[in-house]
Amino acid sequence: MDNEFIKGWKDALISGVEIYYVGVLNDEPYMERVNPMFFSYDHSPDLEFIEDGSWCCRRMRMPVAEIYDRYYKKLSEKDLDKLNEMLTGKPSNDLGEKDPVDNFGGGIQMHIYDNPFMD
Repeated sequence: MDNEFIKGWKDALISGVEIYYVGVLNDEPYMERVNPMFFSYDHSPDLEFIEDGSWCCRRMRMPVAEIYDRYYKKLSEKDLDKLNEMLTGKPSNDLGEKDPVDNFGGGIQMHIYDNPFMD
């Protein structure tokens, strides 16, 4: 955890902002540094603290395995099956209507939401 605060101090020196997420992840207390390059928030001149703003947005890029590790308690069985297909390249249940060569033909819909203020 000390290393996270050192990284946060570096962020504060470079960008003037030091951001941390403190909360609960998988029923355990959790803290992590948030990279200011991938974080946007309400820049109202009357706000003193980020948490007082009406909105914030964090971009997170992570491999499928990390998605499973972080959010497995919040994912349904159907979501876990889709992640398993992405990891292994094979459907976890019977093939049904899917082609064994093209496992993702219309079965998985990926959505990318991008914040134009972060580019």
